[in-house]
Amino acid sequence: IVFGLQEIINEFQYSSILATAFALWKFPSLVLVSLFSAWSTAITGVILIFFSYKEIKNDVVDPTTTKLGLHLSFSQAFTVSSDYLDRFIVPLLLGFSSNAVYSFAILIPIQIHTFLKTILTLSVPKITNFGYQQIKRELFYKVIHIEILVAIVVGVYILLAPIIFKILYPQYSEAVLLSQLFAVSLLYFPTNIFSLIFIKNRSTKIIYIVNIIYFLSNLLSLVVLINFLGLIGAVIAKIVVRIVYSFLQIYFFKAQFKS
Repeated sequence: IVFGLQEIINEFQYSSILATAFALWKFPSLVLVSLFSAWSTAITGVILIFFSYKEIKNDVVDPTTTKLGLHLSFSQAFTVSSDYLDRFIVPLLLGFSSNAVYSFAILIPIQIHTFLKTILTLSVPKITNFGYQQIKRELFYKVIHIEILVAIVVGVYILLAPIIFKILYPQYSEAVLLSQLFAVSLLYFPTNIFSLIFIKNRSTKIIYIVNIIYFLSNLLSLVVLINFLGLIGAVIAKIVVRIVYSFLQIYFFKAQFKS
């Protein structure tokens, strides 16, 4: 049920992209653009959960699955917090003018990231049916295939970013390079598929370790690099931390198959 509901929600995450594009077209205010971007997916998700919950016919509850869901939800608090740390630390250390530039720089890459999440969610039902030996081979193949797709998307965005900024918000032309660099951090995304085996094996300890290290390294790198390099430091921190996150997931994924 949990995966089914999440799959439906993520399939409609493009609502955030459409809402953000509409706000950029109709409203010049950064506040309104941020509100449209942040709340459109949340509102869509609430609506879909409400209607999907009414369609559930099986009321049998598996206590172990419920416990796993609680652990996953709590551990994700570290990941979500990490993803939003830069939104607080940048204005705190550099001021709101720099934060405005940074917000526009990451706006489109974040929407791309949101869209990519649908790929991971759509993989869950199929991967959970794989046998233990099959899953190792299949996940590596899927990561390679998705990595190629993500690399193409990132490459196209890097090429088009100057044109996009010139059309949508020319007043923030200094954000182009930042946005292009931030897009490079999306290359980490396919390794998230490795985390599916942690869920399949109910390895909550590993999930906690990975997410807590991700949070702490994110906090440390943002504070240090922003102080030394400014906005470029914030973007570099994002790239470095996501590389660390990828290596952690690969390391623990391989550890699952050691005898």
